[in-house]
Amino acid sequence: MSKVQKNPVGRIANDRPDMDSGLPPISLSYHGFGCFRAHMDGDSTGPMPTDKAMFEAAVDRFLHDMSRFYDSEKDRAEIAQRSLDEIWRCYSQEQEYQKIEAQGIRDDRSSDGHAIGPTNTVEIIIQVKNELGTTSCDGSVEMAAYYTQCLHLNTSTMSRRCFLFPALGILLMGAHIGFYALSFTKATRLVPLTPLLPAAIESGNEWARPALMRAFEAACILRYHINKDGMDYMAKRLAHPPRGDRPYINEVPTHPPSSKKLRFEINEELYQGKVNRYENRFIYGAITSKRKDKVVVKFTQRYCLALHLFCAEEGHAPRVRGYGVLHGRWHVIVMDRIEHDAFDRQKLASEYLLKWSKDLKDLVNKFHAAGFVHGDLRDANLIVPKNNPKDIMLVDFDWGGDLKTGEVYYPTACLNRDLVLGENANDLRITEARDNMSLNNTLRKLEAGKNIRMDED
Repeated sequence: MSKVQKNPVGRIANDRPDMDSGLPPISLSYHGFGCFRAHMDGDSTGPMPTDKAMFEAAVDRFLHDMSRFYDSEKDRAEIAQRSLDEIWRCYSQEQEYQKIEAQGIRDDRSSDGHAIGPTNTVEIIIQVKNELGTTSCDGSVEMAAYYTQCLHLNTSTMSRRCFLFPALGILLMGAHIGFYALSFTKATRLVPLTPLLPAAIESGNEWARPALMRAFEAACILRYHINKDGMDYMAKRLAHPPRGDRPYINEVPTHPPSSKKLRFEINEELYQGKVNRYENRFIYGAITSKRKDKVVVKFTQRYCLALHLFCAEEGHAPRVRGYGVLHGRWHVIVMDRIEHDAFDRQKLASEYLLKWSKDLKDLVNKFHAAGFVHGDLRDANLIVPKNNPKDIMLVDFDWGGDLKTGEVYYPTACLNRDLVLGENANDLRITEARDNMSLNNTLRKLEAGKNIRMDED
């Protein structure tokens, strides 16, 4: 496994040990994966079981079957195939799926069970191992290999370039079960949707049953979307098939809110700082479909839209063009793209720093008076428009909050040192005093860069 993963050509994109570059998180690559994660988080995304009692009974029978001892993995796989088919029948009696069967893939190789979807490719695949740690190959890697071989066998090179081919993977390792997202972009992508969950719930693991039921519901929802999208794609009803190398979203509600949607096409991933890859924040450049305006599309799992709108109204933040919340609790914000350059900011500081300082302090005082805090007033979040350098813009409202609704906290203790200078490192509250400290540190840095003396407030 380690040898394969060190090869940049043949490696599986599995976000380990770090996130794979050039790919969005799995929840943003395909809406079905986002629905799975959202359902596991307690956000019902439907469709729900036709008969919940019948569905839960089918899951219980499957768990009982998988908790038994089997002489061979083939015996376990055959029982798993039938039990899983029963779960899908009980979940939705309207949707018809192909049966899960051990089918030949290449030469004398066959999977432990898979079903072909409307696009003539795998929509669900299972891999079975009798016990944990008794094989020379990781079961999830074998599953990914069979999935990839099926794609090469059943699709043309051209079609592989324009479709994501999402699939649900189920790994059975003895009396444990795990659910995986499988897709194909530049390489096969394999990302766990759940940890390995214990199937032997009757032997003291009753706590696991609700999690297993929710996971199977999420799996049924995911397969429903894969199957439906496949049918729509083949019937040419899906105008923009999911690709996977970009977030699937291409429209959001307009802002200010209206009945209209703002459509856009993402065309590049933007620089996000020295780290450039964050697990909870992704920034892209895009073009609006109607007016061909350049915009920035930001995906983040926390955002203070009210503070952004406040600063934009004051003329010190990019205008918000659209906003929405996706499955998996991802906020998507579409804003005007401000052409700027950090080097230009340093060159212009000698001329405009005094004005920038006054404007920023006035802005911060105003949003503090309105009850808001920002939490990250570092120089990295200040931009100077190329076409209007006397005005300075504030961005990155991810950590902002409204103190009128309660205390606001940083989401992590791993903070930039500029945010903890003179502060208790264990105190994660975002306060007005902390904002002021951060802003003063930022202005000192800009002053030191240009040898300009500034008064302290």
